[in-house]
Amino acid sequence: MYYQTLLFLGTAVAAAAAASPPIPTAAQLRLMRDVGLAQFMHFSVNPWSSIEHNCVGDSPECIPAAVFNPTNLSTDQWVETAVAFGAKEICLTAHHEGGFALWDTAFTNYSVMHSPYGRDVVAQFVQSCKRYGIKPCYYMGPNANGWLSNHKKVSASEFVRRQLGMLEELLTKYELPPSRLWWDHYPSGCGGLAPCPNGSFPAAWPQFVELVRAKSPATIICPGPDCDGHQGESGLATYPSWFPCDPQPDPDHPGVELKCGDHAPNASLTGFHPYEACATMHNGWFCKGDGSDLKTNTYWSAGEIWDHYMNSVGVGWVNTLNAPPGTTGQIPQPLVTEMTTFGSALRALLEPVVPALSDVVGTTCQNTTIATIKLDDDDDAFNAIISREDLSHGQRIVSYALDFSTDFGATWRQFQFSTKHGASVGAQMIDFVSPPPPSGVRQVRFRCIASMAEPVYLASFSLHAGARPSSGI
Repeated sequence: MYYQTLLFLGTAVAAAAAASPPIPTAAQLRLMRDVGLAQFMHFSVNPWSSIEHNCVGDSPECIPAAVFNPTNLSTDQWVETAVAFGAKEICLTAHHEGGFALWDTAFTNYSVMHSPYGRDVVAQFVQSCKRYGIKPCYYMGPNANGWLSNHKKVSASEFVRRQLGMLEELLTKYELPPSRLWWDHYPSGCGGLAPCPNGSFPAAWPQFVELVRAKSPATIICPGPDCDGHQGESGLATYPSWFPCDPQPDPDHPGVELKCGDHAPNASLTGFHPYEACATMHNGWFCKGDGSDLKTNTYWSAGEIWDHYMNSVGVGWVNTLNAPPGTTGQIPQPLVTEMTTFGSALRALLEPVVPALSDVVGTTCQNTTIATIKLDDDDDAFNAIISREDLSHGQRIVSYALDFSTDFGATWRQFQFSTKHGASVGAQMIDFVSPPPPSGVRQVRFRCIASMAEPVYLASFSLHAGARPSSGI
C-alpha cells in the first residue's frame, strides 16, 4: 500500500528568481527524455583489416571496398541487441572517416555497392529500426572522407558538393528520417583524423547545418551545433551539469548557431545544450575479424557497462556506447551477452517500488519540500531514488537534498550517498543510498534548496531497488 503527498508551497515567485531559463528544442528534449542511452555501431571495411582509422592523415591508401563481404549480416540482430540493452537509438557509421559508404550513394564509388556484398546496409538498418521501434542515427563526419580527399584528391568545392549530396541522401532517401546525426571532429578544419582538402573546412560547416535544418528539421545534430557532444571517449560525465549556455552564432550565416559555451546555472543565459558522452565497449572502435578471438577482442562486462551508465545517463547526460559488428556482420556474442545482462539489471532498477510522483510543481525553492512519498509496512525495500526535472520549462534546480523519516514526518534525516550529488538534477539523477536506508522508513522527501528560477518542476520522483550486475558470461 502507498499514498503520496505533493506540497505546492508559496503563492508568488520571488522577484530574484523571476527570469525564465532557456528552453530546449523539441529535438533536444526528446534526446534527453526519450533516448538517454544509445548504441553506437562502428561498421565498415575496418574489421577485415588491422587498421583502426582507415585512409586518414595524408595517406592515399584506403582499405579496398573488395574486402567488404559479411558472411551473415543481420541488422535485426543489431536492433534486437539494442532492445535487450535498453538503448532507444542506434548510431550507425554510415560512412566513417575513410569515406566507405554503407548505402547506395550517387556520390562515391567507395561503397557497399562496389563490394562483393553489393547491398544497401542502411536500407536494411532502417527497416530493422522501424520493425523494433528504435530510432536511427547516423555517424557521418562532413569534414572527413579520406577516399575523396586523399585517394581521389578532389578539389575543396567538389569535396563539399559530394559530402552535401551524401548527407542529403541520408536525410531524405529512407522511410525513417534520422533522429540524430553524430558529427565527429565538429567544428574543426582539416587534418589528422579529419581528411578533407584545404579550403573546405571549417568554412563549409554552416552549409551542412542549413541542409539539415531544411531537409530534416526534427533531426538533432549531436555532437554538433545542438549539444556539447563527444566529451572525450571515456563514456563518463562530469557533475554537476548545467545546460544553460551562451550561444555563438555564425556571423556570416544568420540563424546558424555553431557553438554554445560558458555553461552556468544562470537563467539569464539564452542558449541550451545537453551533454553527450561516448565510449566503446570493445578494445577498439572496430571489431577485429569476426570478434571471436578473445586475445585480440576484449569486451566490457555487464558491471562495467553499469558503472558507465550510472556515471553518465544516471547524472543526466546522453551516452552513446559502441557495440561493433565483426566480419560476420553481427555483434559478437560475448558482447551481446554482457549487454543483455546489463539491460535486464537496468530494467529491474527502473521499475519503481511504488508508483512514481509525476508532474510535481514547487512554487518556491528556498530549502523547500516539494514532494513527499509515504510508505507503509508492506511496501518494498528501496536503495535508489530517481529525480527528473521537467526540462520543458528549462533547467532550474541548482541544489537539492533527499531526506527520510521513520516517524511519519516528526523528524527528518538526510540520506547519505557514495557518489557526487545534490547539485544539478536535469534530465535525470539516480542517487544510490549508501549506507542502505534503515528499516522502518515511512517517508522520503525531495527538498529543493536553491534554483536559478521559480517555480521548479519535477517530471517525476520515485523510489527504486537495483544492483550492479555480475558478468553475463
